Amino acid sequence: MTGELQGPLSDRTPSGAPRVRKLIYLILLAGFLMIIPSALYLPLPPKPISIDPFPVPPVEESTPETLFPSTESLKPQIEFWGKIFTDYTRSQVVIHDSWYVDVIYEVVDMKTSGAKPWEMVKKTRKKYEGLLEEMGEHWDSPEALQGESRRIYSLFKDISEIPRFSFKDAHRRVRLQLGQADSFRQGIIWSGRYLDTMRTILAEHSVPKELAYLPLIESAYNPFARSHVGATGMWQLMRQTGKQYRLRMDKEIDERRDPVISTRAAARHLARNYEVLGSWPLAITAYNYGLQGMVNAVRDVGSDQIDRIIQEFDGRRFEFASRNFYPEFLAALEVCRNYAAYYEDAEPEPALVAIQFETPDHVAVSTIEKHFGLTRTEIRALNPALLPSVYQEGSFIPKGYLLNLPGDDPEPFKTAYAAIPQDLKYQAVRQAKTYRVRRGQTLSEIARLHRVSLRSLARYNGIRNTQHIRAGQRLKIPGQYVSAVPKSLKFESPSPEKGQHRVRRGETLSGIAQKYGISARSIAKLNAIKNFRKIRAGQVLIIPEG
Repeated sequence: MTGELQGPLSDRTPSGAPRVRKLIYLILLAGFLMIIPSALYLPLPPKPISIDPFPVPPVEESTPETLFPSTESLKPQIEFWGKIFTDYTRSQVVIHDSWYVDVIYEVVDMKTSGAKPWEMVKKTRKKYEGLLEEMGEHWDSPEALQGESRRIYSLFKDISEIPRFSFKDAHRRVRLQLGQADSFRQGIIWSGRYLDTMRTILAEHSVPKELAYLPLIESAYNPFARSHVGATGMWQLMRQTGKQYRLRMDKEIDERRDPVISTRAAARHLARNYEVLGSWPLAITAYNYGLQGMVNAVRDVGSDQIDRIIQEFDGRRFEFASRNFYPEFLAALEVCRNYAAYYEDAEPEPALVAIQFETPDHVAVSTIEKHFGLTRTEIRALNPALLPSVYQEGSFIPKGYLLNLPGDDPEPFKTAYAAIPQDLKYQAVRQAKTYRVRRGQTLSEIARLHRVSLRSLARYNGIRNTQHIRAGQRLKIPGQYVSAVPKSLKFESPSPEKGQHRVRRGETLSGIAQKYGISARSIAKLNAIKNFRKIRAGQVLIIPEG
């Protein structure tokens, strides 16, 4: 049939046709590729790199002004704290309104207030409370006010009143604030010891370096600082926060007092606050008020703007300290940037240079003093995490503790430690225990009973007069220690001293009493034994004289 296609195409075309068509296809394809945008050929961006457990945040060039914004409504608070940090010392008490902080009624100088300065301060405070309460009835008719009342009224004239904090209720808001210029100046000086290290740690956690100044308002960079609610160290960490970041806190060590370890915990805490809240003003306020508290504040106010939260949030415990924490930080930041303009001769100290030496054994502070050529004051200054109990007689720096030592060369300390006699190093420590004093017992008898010296027992319990103990009093008995001389960790019982008897297997109390020619009752009384049948082999008994 004419016009019908029959068989495969290749069978119906000349043999050279396929090559020609293939060449045409390649030319057309090349032309098509030339008109496609080159962007389609760029490789896909790599997946974000992450470090467990948080992704690395993008690097942004941010200024302090964008990270820590200030608004017009915050200026009175910032200026108030600037004066507290630079104009008034700890001997001066500023009497002011707790909300309208720029209303300062009077500054009382306790140096010139007589023998009982705080009584004068309280008396002055009551005076203003009384005047303000009387003024409340005439606030809308200032022409009726005279003398001191008229002066007080004038303090409010340029201030916009907020309904929550009525001028008429000012008598309820009279507050006392101790000046801090001298402690703040000292904090600037001490800051030099730690700032470089702190900034490095904060950067590792993507926390702005300016937050290294936060300890200035918390503790003035004093690692030994402790608040009345138990916040401890330069960063004033609460025990609960310390547990959250697994800091060691026991009878020997409180790592909240360690400048480096506590800074790592604070950095993680601040980074967590920021991760949740997305704002450094909120994250900083949460450092004082708590993360959940600030989450509630944002929700209740319906805004993440710190100035609105300060003015509008009426949450439980969101009081003066929390409302002022961020403005206080801004004031501190400003003063720190220009400290030379505010304080004479307030040059930060050089950075501390120290190495860490891991103690291979339990060792007494006195042994470290003697063999390392350091004073107790030097050891304490470099190791604030060591609690006072470690310095008591009969106590030890724990085995494995990273002891901070001056300088940058560990070798001399390694050599000095190797030279310490083995009988001054201890492999293990038996925990201290408590003992209740029985009627008629003396401290020396109790010391012999527990095989410790009278002096160490007295010092361990803070007893100055060894004759003054009472029945029922609980004493702390120093722990016992295993010398590093034996390779075994077995606790060896020392030989009984004169006037003592170690019970042998099968012995009875009456048999021991007969041996020494005394009554079993006298032995039982001296050793606080209630049941005559309950003595055990190895037990050491104190034997009454004659």
